[in-house]
Amino acid sequence: MRTCCATWVCGVLALSFLVVSSRGAAGQVAAVKRAVQPLDPLQMVYACRDACKSVKDFTAVMHRQERLWGQLQPMETIFVKFRNQPFSVYMKWMKEPHKTREAIYVANQNDGKIVAHEVAGLVNWMRKVSPNAPEARKQSHHPITEAGIGKAIESLIRVCDKAKQAGDLKLFCAGQDSFDNRPTDLLVRILPQKPEYPYHVIILHIDKGLGLPVKFVSLNWDYEVETNYSYTDLKLNVGLTDEDFDYKNKEYGYQSLVGLRFIP
Repeated sequence: MRTCCATWVCGVLALSFLVVSSRGAAGQVAAVKRAVQPLDPLQMVYACRDACKSVKDFTAVMHRQERLWGQLQPMETIFVKFRNQPFSVYMKWMKEPHKTREAIYVANQNDGKIVAHEVAGLVNWMRKVSPNAPEARKQSHHPITEAGIGKAIESLIRVCDKAKQAGDLKLFCAGQDSFDNRPTDLLVRILPQKPEYPYHVIILHIDKGLGLPVKFVSLNWDYEVETNYSYTDLKLNVGLTDEDFDYKNKEYGYQSLVGLRFIP
C-alpha cells in the first residue's frame, strides 16, 4: 500500500510540475481532465460545505502530523469530539508521548480559553490557555478555534475563491482512491508561491458516501509534507451534549488527587 501511495504521489507531483511550468502542457492536462472528469472540482468542494451543514456533531480518531520548526513531527493519534453550536472541541491523545493529554474548548466559555490537562509524574495539572498563546500555537499550525472538518472546508474554500479571482487557481480531480476502507474522490489544488497562499499543493480525499473530506495533505514549495490530517472511525450526529465538553465530566482525566484546581 505504501509503494502504491508513493507512486501515486510521485505522479501527482509530476503532473503539478507540468501544470505550473508549461502552458502547452497545462492545456493538454486540462483537455485530459475534461475528458475523464466531467465534474467541476470547485463545485465538489462547495458540495462538501453543503454536506457539512447537516452535521451537528461528530466523533472520530484524528491523525495529525505537521512540520514545525522545519521538522516533520511524529504522527499524533487523538480521539476527538466536535460540535458546531456552540462550537466545541474535546481532544484526548491516545498514544505516547502525550497519552495523558486532554484539551477542551467551548466558544464563549472558560474565559474564551482552552482547558488543558496532562499528567506529569504524580500530578494531574490543569491550565486555561488562550487559543492563540505561543504555548498553544507551537503545538500546531492551526489554533483549536480552526479545528474540525467544517473549519477546514471553510478555509479551503476561502483560499480557492481568492486564488480563482486572482487567476491562480489550479484545481482538478485526480481519480478515485480509498481511505479507511471507504472509496474516495481525490482532488488536487496547486497554487503559486505567494504570501497569501499557505501551501503549494493540497491533496484531498472526499469520502464518496459521506460527501465529506476525510484526509488533507499539504505540501510546501519544496514538495515536502507540511501538514497531514485525517479522520478514521468517523461517526456523525451522535447527539453530543454539554457534558461532553465539560472538564468536570467524570469520564475524563481532569480530576486531580486534591480536587479540581487550575495552576497558573
